[in-house]
Parts: sequence; structure tokens; C-alpha cells
Amino acid sequence: MTGCADNSRAVRVTLNGTTMVDTSMDSFYDMTTTKPVSISLLSSNSISVQFINNCPNTEDRTVASFYELNYPRQFNFGGQPNFFFELPAKSAGYCLKITNLAMSGGNTPVFYDLTEVQRYTAIVGPGSTLSVLLGRSA
Repeated sequence: MTGCADNSRAVRVTLNGTTMVDTSMDSFYDMTTTKPVSISLLSSNSISVQFINNCPNTEDRTVASFYELNYPRQFNFGGQPNFFFELPAKSAGYCLKITNLAMSGGNTPVFYDLTEVQRYTAIVGPGSTLSVLLGRSA
């Protein structure tokens, strides 16, 4: 967030009604912050994020240019044929179990590591579960 005028103000950021940030952000200063989020706040199928300007001057403005929410999730691709995701580098690699990926024409799904420039072919089964063994990465 950043201020758009030389005013004293307090700002608040809420996630599903829970206050995550409540601080002063005066003048034209900007604020970039990272806060841990309890997974219990993400239990519904939707998320509401609010950026609130509590300046006494009713004509004061603030802007929020972005927010990013990183959270653990299951590898359920929701019936989509393509799904972008990111994983942190890990020297031991990963063994992913993926469900609900739309597969067409009986083709074995292929996964691409764009950072390491690697191609991985999934192992199908049991049932419609896919397993993918990702090599180590830096």
C-alpha cells in the first residue's frame, strides 16, 4: 500500500474479516509486509481481502498495488488440463501425488520444470492418481 497525499493515516488489512495488519502509514510512504496466515482462515472456498484507510481526512486516498497469498494445498487440479504451480527448490526433489487432472486421448501427462528446463512424465495409477518424481533442484 502507499499513500497518495501528505496526510497522517492508519491502514488496516483484513483477510476473511481477521485483521492481519493495523499500522500507521503517513504521507506518501509505502508499506510492503509479510504476515503468516493461519490455515484455518482459508477453510472456505472464497477469500476476502480488504485494504482499509482509516485517515480522518475523508478525501485521503491510498492504493494497494498487489497482494500475494502463499498457502499449502493438495495437488487436486480440479479437472483442468493445465495447471501452473511453483515449488521451492529442494535438494531431495519431490514425489507428487496428483488427482483430478483432465487427461485427453489416453496420453500420459507431462510436467515441465521451467526453471531447471526439465521434462517429467507422470506415472498413472492407481486409479486416476498421477505420481510425478521431480529431481533435485538448486
